[in-house]
Formats: sequence, structure tokens, C-alpha cells
Amino acid sequence: MSELTVKELLMSLISIPSDSGSSREAKLGEWIYEQISSHKYFRDHPEDCGKEYGSDWLHRPVVWAYKKGKSSRTVLIGGHYDTADLESYGRLLPYACDPVRLREELRKSDLRDKAVREDLENEDWLFGRGTADMKSGLAVAMYTLFHEEDPECGILFLAVCDKEKLSSGMRRAVFLLDRLKERYGLNIRLCLMGEAQFESSCRDKTFAICAGGIGKILPLIITKGLPAYVANPMEGLNANLMMAKLVSNIEWNTGLITADRGMVSQPPSIQMMKDFKVGYDATVPEYAACCVNLLFYGAGREHDLIGKLKESCRESMKDLRSCYVAAYRKCLELGAVSEERQEFTIPVMDLKELETYTRSRRPDYEERRRELNERMKARIIQNEDNIQKAGAHYIRELIRLSGIQRPLVVIGIMPPYYPCVTAYDQDINVFAVETIISDELSGYGLSAVSYPYCPGITDISYLSCMYPEEAEKTLQNITMPAEIYDIPFPVITGLNIPTYLVGPRARGLHLAAERVYLPDVETILPGIYHRLVNF
Repeated sequence: MSELTVKELLMSLISIPSDSGSSREAKLGEWIYEQISSHKYFRDHPEDCGKEYGSDWLHRPVVWAYKKGKSSRTVLIGGHYDTADLESYGRLLPYACDPVRLREELRKSDLRDKAVREDLENEDWLFGRGTADMKSGLAVAMYTLFHEEDPECGILFLAVCDKEKLSSGMRRAVFLLDRLKERYGLNIRLCLMGEAQFESSCRDKTFAICAGGIGKILPLIITKGLPAYVANPMEGLNANLMMAKLVSNIEWNTGLITADRGMVSQPPSIQMMKDFKVGYDATVPEYAACCVNLLFYGAGREHDLIGKLKESCRESMKDLRSCYVAAYRKCLELGAVSEERQEFTIPVMDLKELETYTRSRRPDYEERRRELNERMKARIIQNEDNIQKAGAHYIRELIRLSGIQRPLVVIGIMPPYYPCVTAYDQDINVFAVETIISDELSGYGLSAVSYPYCPGITDISYLSCMYPEEAEKTLQNITMPAEIYDIPFPVITGLNIPTYLVGPRARGLHLAAERVYLPDVETILPGIYHRLVNF
């Protein structure tokens, strides 16, 4: 095949829709492998590239290739080939993967965003789904793999699926990386991932690079109330009321903000909140659920954060009990109820504690749990439930299995879970890496701005682990069985690959105006990658 330019590779990648969680991802993965396996170097070395599917039910491959260098020192490059979904394009959806037509159609639209209008008139900006996140970075990695001849460092290329959903591609790829490391005797000293720069990091004449990624936990909270006829609500306890009290104390809770190396996380935000009713009936809801988006800086802080969240829930339930007692006494005074009601407490436990409690009281616990897991797995694979809904139902069924009748709050962890990582904690000369990048950028009149963390979620969370014990503690409260969702921390700890996010400037990620700055893709990033695979 003829050598493609970076832009030609990028346009080809964009033209194949690969929205995350769809069967279309597989088509692009196969195309990437075809480009690599038909390249002259890999026609001569067919054993040095391949694809793996694992147990992925959408049959999406992890694609890899290795080009030998002058030493065992190796640089890992690549990224994810899935994109955000196309629905945000609305009537422009047919053009989402055709940058030329999309530009024409966007120009015809009534656009109020001045920056979008200006960028449409600047051919340096390329519009389209995946232009920024992250087919541009993938194009640069493929270009580097194809064009570097006899590099100082070996080049290990990796293209994975599913980053926008559960990162199943990267979680599967770490086993592959471990095998390739052993097979070729690799010393993987650095990973370069071309995730686009966040708009907040893009400033005139500056170029952002990140030595790590923020962490994310998605706690799932289930409230169990006491059912009651709606004509006598004080005889029960509404699970929605319990949840409302919790949510009001969690959203914007500054006590759950973290800071590390000069970066500060956002406060938590509720991502889902609903009860379990499927239709109207004349009882107060007995169960309700919510998911909490909890971002954090600083490796190994997960257990402490969950502890603070549990304490917030305990305080919320104490407040709720006080409100209930006051309301009941007032109702008694007014004659709305006829007798004194016994006060109650509302325990808060995590999923592991609930499982331990249930196991101690149910001889058939393991068998029943396996049945629950099998039903949950089947419903997810058949698209009858999403991961969040399935996890909520799992905890509710476990509470029922436990026989607990009193009000209760249970906290589990939903996938995806992203540990916080930074190369600044690892065995790498960050000064040397950043000096090389800065030197290359200076030739274009740009200054590098280094951040210890990227403020967004990326796959690099699964390439190193400095605190495996803390990570394993968090994983113990995951609501999914290992065959559905697992993170192989022992393997990741053995790899511990320092990673830098070195990607193009971009705007409008995940929106209909997603776009990437082409000079970064065509010139600046290939230059940086060339320097780093030859240092």
C-alpha cells in the first residue's frame, strides 16, 4: 500500500462510524488491523502485529503492532478508536463522519456560537465526530508506526475499543501488554496517548501536556424505606424522601473535593436518581437509587472518599429521623395519627458489609448470588438492562435476600472505576521528557504547559497502579461480577507504564461542533512523537 499522510489516515478513520457500544466499533478495529498488516514492514514481519477479541460480545478487536528499535527500550503509542454517539448531530447526523459535507451544512445552520462560526471559516479546523476524541491522536500514532525507520526505541502500537463506555478494551489490553513485554523482552519506559487537550487548557501560544489522569468513582446508593399505603404515609418511610435527603447533602459537597499537586477536583454530582416503581400504585416507594459522579486527585484516596461519603449518608439519615419524629409528633398533636410511634435508626453499610451479613444468615447465599449474577449478565448482554440499572437491581435483590426489614442505606460502586495516576509518582525522568517536548514546541513559537493530571477521564488509569491495596478495596464493592467487569490490578502493577497525554488542541468534544486543530495533527505531534521514540 502507498504511504498515507497523517491527514489521509485521519480522514479514513473519521469516515468509518465507531460510536461506542455499537457493533460499528468492530468495523473500524478491523480496518486499522488491515492497514497495519498490509504495510510493508508488517508484511515482512507478520508475527509482529495482531488482534485480540477476548470474550467481547460485540467482537471488537484490540489491535497491536510492534516495530523493533535499537534497544529493548520501548515507547507505547496509540489510543481508543470508539467515539461518542452521533445523536447530538440531530438533522446533521448523516454528515457527522464526513468533514467536508459537515462543514458545508454547519455553515448553512443558524449558529449562535461565535467561536464555531469563526472556526468554520478557518480550514485549519477539521469538524466531525471523532476528529478530536480521539481519531486524530490515533492517526498520529499510526503515522509514527509506519514512518519511523530503525528508531532508537521500539514502538509498540495499541488501538482499543470502548473507552467512552467501560474501557473494556484497555482493561483487556493490559493482559496483552504483559504477554508482549515478556515475549519481546520489552522495557516499556513511556506511553504517549494522543487524547485531545481540554478546551480549558488551550490558550494562545501554549500547548498542554498531562502526566496523568484524574480518578473517578461512581458510587451507587440504594435506599430501602418502609412500604405504606399512601393514605397513611406516616406509617411507613418513603425511599424517595430518604434519597432526597442524601442527595441534598451530596451534590456540591465541598467536603468531597480533593486536591493534589496544585489541581483541585470538582464537587460530586448526582448522575441518576429514581425509584424502582414501574407504574403507579397506592403505596409509598420502598426502594430508590442514585449514582454519584465522584472525581478525585491523588492516588490511593478512594477508600477515604467512600468513608466520607458513608459519613455524609449517616448524618443525612440522622437528620431525616429528627424530621420524621418532629412531623409525627405534630401529626399526633393535630389528630392525624392516633398513637405514639417507636423511633427508628437507619444503618448505612457498604456492599461488602451487606454481602457479609447476608452470607452469615443464608446457607444458600452463594448459590442465590450466582443466580442473581447470571440473570444480571444475561440482561446486560441482551441489552435489557444497562450496567447502572442492573447494579441497582442486584443490590435491591441482595437486600431482599438478607431478610432485612428495617430502613437501610447501601453503598456500592458502579462501573466504570478509574484510578488516579500520574507519571510524577513513577520511575521516569519527567524533566527529560518535558524538556524534549518543550524544545520541539519552541520551534513553532509554542510554550509547553505541564499538568500533573488531565481533568478528564482517560484509559491511562489502567496502565499503572501505585497503590494496589487501595484499588482492590474499592473493587470489592463493585456491583458487577468479575466476568462482567473487572480490573486486573496485579497485572497493571507489574506494568506500571508512565504515560503522557500529548494530543492536539481541540474544541467541542462530544458535541456537534467537535473539531481538531489540523496543524497539531499534521506537523507538531508527529514531530514530538519522532523525538520521543528516538531519545
